[in-house]
Amino acid sequence: MLITFAGLHGTGKTTVAKLLATNLGLKHVSTGQIFRRMADERGMDLVEFSSHAVDHPEIDFELDRRVMAIGLEGDVVLDGQLCWYFLKDVADWKILLTCDDETRINRIFEREHEYRGDAVTIDGIREETFGREGIEQQRYKEIYAIDLSDQEFLQENHDLVIDTTNLNAEQVLDEIIQAIGK
Repeated sequence: MLITFAGLHGTGKTTVAKLLATNLGLKHVSTGQIFRRMADERGMDLVEFSSHAVDHPEIDFELDRRVMAIGLEGDVVLDGQLCWYFLKDVADWKILLTCDDETRINRIFEREHEYRGDAVTIDGIREETFGREGIEQQRYKEIYAIDLSDQEFLQENHDLVIDTTNLNAEQVLDEIIQAIGK
């Protein structure tokens, strides 16, 4: 079985993907973690590496190659912005998570505050997140002609769309399990 999760940062895609993978006895792989490792390998932070990737499409191609290879092995839950796109013909389920911006920013702030402590501010997280997403949207438009700001397009290309704004991870998981069970 192959299940993909997409959604902007802070929608809960990694958290819910991990829960679903555990629930179904599948492995979980996060595109974000692969991208972070690639940034670390080059000694860059995420915003810097995202900016660097704009002028170096080979970074995206390498990331995509790794993700596709993992997806084609099967028995995996993948989360990432474009997993659904590369694996649309073989994925059993393509799930899109949405969420309002303030909730996303607050979730990211809480997560980052745990790791980085008082060095992180809500305004800093907002700026970093929106900056990173803007860079990603630009890259995906240029490389793949995909507009991640086009919600109608994204929803049409997913089997299940869940707004996580007022749901916790377990509630989202329950909705997915119900849908998959049907």
